[in-house]
Amino acid sequence: LLLEKGGVTGGSTVRSGGKILAAGTPWQEKQGYTDNADMMYEYLMSFDRDDIMNEELVRAFCDASAENLQWLEDRGVMVQDVEYIHSSITPWRVHNTMGGGGQTSGHGGQITAPLTNKYENAGGKILYNCRADKLITNEAGAVVGVEGQMADGSRVTVNAKGVILATGGYAQNPEMLAKYSDFLTYTPYGSVPMTNTGDGLTMAMEVGA
Repeated sequence: LLLEKGGVTGGSTVRSGGKILAAGTPWQEKQGYTDNADMMYEYLMSFDRDDIMNEELVRAFCDASAENLQWLEDRGVMVQDVEYIHSSITPWRVHNTMGGGGQTSGHGGQITAPLTNKYENAGGKILYNCRADKLITNEAGAVVGVEGQMADGSRVTVNAKGVILATGGYAQNPEMLAKYSDFLTYTPYGSVPMTNTGDGLTMAMEVGA
C-alpha cells in the first residue's frame, strides 16, 4: 500500500526532464562512447570543493548506475538516447527517456508512469491525496505502521510488517530550507511540487532519526 500525498505519483521526478546519469551502458556503446564507473566517479568528485561530498555514497551511485538503469528499463522505462552534460565534456552519459533531449522539462513521467503501472499491475494499491504524518512504533521502538490524513480530514491508520519512507524533499518548506539549505532561496513557484514539505524527515525525527 502506497500513501501518496498528491493526486499523482512521481513527486519532483515527474516534473523533471527525465534524464538519468549512468556510466558503462549499452546506450553509450551504441553511440560510440566508452565509459565506466571509475570515470564517472572521478568526474563527480572533481566538484567537491569543500569536502562535503560523501565519497562512499558517490562511489555506490556510480558503481550501480548502469545496473540501475537496466533495472528501470526492465520495468518499462524506455531510454531514447545519450547526450552530453556540456558539449566540451566526454563521454556523454546523460540518458534521455522518450521524448527528452536538450534543455527539456516535463519528461519525468516517462520514468514514473511505467513504474506506477508496474506496481499496480503487480497488485500494489495507492491511496491518493493521503498525507502520511506519523510513524507507529511498538514498545521496542520498531516502526510497525504509519498514520495519515486524507484531503477531507479523515484519518488513516496502516499496520505493516515494514514501512519504507520514500519522501523527504523540503523545497516547499521555508523553515527547513533556511535550516538545512541556507544557500538556496525559497520560491513558492519553483520546479518542485507544493507537497514537498519534508514530511518524511519530520516523521523520522519524531521517532529518533
